Amino acid sequence: MEDFLEKLLKIQSEFFKRMRLLFILDLLSIFSISYALFIILQAEYFLRKTSLYPRFPVALIPPVLAFIIAIIGAFLLHRKDRKKNVTLLTENKYPELKEKLRTAYDNRDETNVIVDSLKSLVSELLIGVSASKLLSGRVVATKIILVIIFISLAALVSFNPDYRV
Repeated sequence: MEDFLEKLLKIQSEFFKRMRLLFILDLLSIFSISYALFIILQAEYFLRKTSLYPRFPVALIPPVLAFIIAIIGAFLLHRKDRKKNVTLLTENKYPELKEKLRTAYDNRDETNVIVDSLKSLVSELLIGVSASKLLSGRVVATKIILVIIFISLAALVSFNPDYRV
């Protein structure tokens, strides 16, 4: 009767894998935006003029700084991802599981005829549940398109010195 728990844990792990994909996409987009800004504003030129240590490779500072900004920004955007209740998301997306999934999960340690039939019913209903339906496909597609645009703009700016200030 613990079959529904295994299915629920599988759905949760797939959901959090997709959330990691969104984290990586946000990381890439923030990095490409900040790096392009550093190139446009010629941060390397100003660092060379104000650098106290001429032996330090100044060319590495803008990408490293852009990566640090990207990590901080992505963590700030996704700081509440681990607190998302996948059970409630599943119930909201699949109305046939409303209250049944929560009740079965709350009574997962109980064993009697009613609870066992509820667990088997929930287990059968969880077969049709897909973790990809819990996240909006539009959000994922939008983030992928934005990352492609931002990376291509960063590449365009970095290869063409005409865009610099």
